Amino acid sequence: MATDFGGEHLPRARLRQGQQLGEATEKAEARNYSCELTCPLVQKRRSNLYVFCSGDLAVALKDDLQAEVKAIFKDQWATGQGTAVPHEDSVTLGNDAVQLNATVLYADLSESTGLVDNYRPVFAAEVYKAFLRCSAKIIRNFGGTITAYDGDRVMAVYIGDYKNTNAAKTALKINWACKYLIQPALKAQYPNSTYVLNHTVGIDTSALHVAQAGIRGARDLVWIGRAANWAAKLCALDHSHPTWITKAVYDSLANESKIAADGRNMWESMTWNKMNNASIYRSNFWWPL
Repeated sequence: MATDFGGEHLPRARLRQGQQLGEATEKAEARNYSCELTCPLVQKRRSNLYVFCSGDLAVALKDDLQAEVKAIFKDQWATGQGTAVPHEDSVTLGNDAVQLNATVLYADLSESTGLVDNYRPVFAAEVYKAFLRCSAKIIRNFGGTITAYDGDRVMAVYIGDYKNTNAAKTALKINWACKYLIQPALKAQYPNSTYVLNHTVGIDTSALHVAQAGIRGARDLVWIGRAANWAAKLCALDHSHPTWITKAVYDSLANESKIAADGRNMWESMTWNKMNNASIYRSNFWWPL
């Protein structure tokens, strides 16, 4: 088998004698190729990446990582109380963090694997874009701050006295947008399509510890706390009731996000068996834009 490195083909055997630059032997291994290199340092370009066959470089990387990991566990934390949703420049890559009480909302496109596997890429992309565009605009319109997109879902954070009410209202309006805005537009453009858009929104509230992770040039905020974790997990529940919230959120809702115009409670109490029988609530109500 030959391996393509930007146009050059390296056989799975010893490199030609003319390529030998020294007596030391280094081995470069990867999943789909194996090649003995009889040189202390050989560089082969592949896109913007290099394969370095050098023990010295590996040692240097190991030393750097050991020092950095040691510092992460040893250094003291500088933690401040947040009054606004943090952004990338709010905290450094060191042991720097912001604490705040916040509500986290995840809006997730259900069954996206089936969408990608069974429909044309451009159709799947249109569904993704329509769902995320509507979700994002509704989030912003009701006081949420978008903190991340992750494939087919969006994460948002709400703070303030009405953070839970605003997050719940957002979810009910996203449900309306999916049913009465996106689906009719999709059907009008593709009248023969049988695709039905389903989604889930998960919401929880708690104290959060916000830090920054990654490396320079490739970093992002990490949201440590129950709300971020549980809101994401709630999105895996049954989309027949598209909105799922925790008891902590429900108990803080204003009546406008709890009781429908006809007097019915919009939320049904459930027990979350997989999470130590936690009390949660679900809703299939929607709120028109």
